[in-house]
Formats: sequence, structure tokens, C-alpha cells
Amino acid sequence: MPISNKPVPTSLQVGEFGWFIYNNVPAKAKIIKTVSDVSNPNNDSNGIQVNSYFFEGYTVKFSSSQVYASKSSLTSAITTSTPS
Repeated sequence: MPISNKPVPTSLQVGEFGWFIYNNVPAKAKIIKTVSDVSNPNNDSNGIQVNSYFFEGYTVKFSSSQVYASKSSLTSAITTSTPS
């Protein structure tokens, strides 16, 4: 069955800056490439999209769950997911 409305544009685009954790330290870098992988495990028209980002100066691929638009968003995600 064909997948509809995929791939959807990534939340951050090439040329923008993103925040992420690298070697246990918050880092900010320019996005140089985005990759969207679309799969259809349920053989329906919905599909699943997974976005990845590549940053200037880094060889590691980061999934969209690891990348944030601002330092405050990154900090908030870290502090809410870390048990007290």
C-alpha cells in the first residue's frame, strides 16, 4: 500500500543550528545534512519516519530524539528525564 504524506520536512533544516549532547557535554553546531528514513512495517498508508542529522565538525549521525532547537530545550529534556 502506498505511504501518504511522507517524508515530512524535518523540524530543523540544513543551515540551522541544533543542540545535542556529545561526550557528555552540551554542544551546538550547524546542520549540514538531514536524512529521513521512511518504513511501512504495518503495510498501511501511514508509515513511520525517522529523521537523522549530521553536524559541521562531527562525524556522528544524531537521531531527531537527540537534537534540540535551543539550549533551554536540551536542558529541559535532560533535567526532566534524569531521576532525582
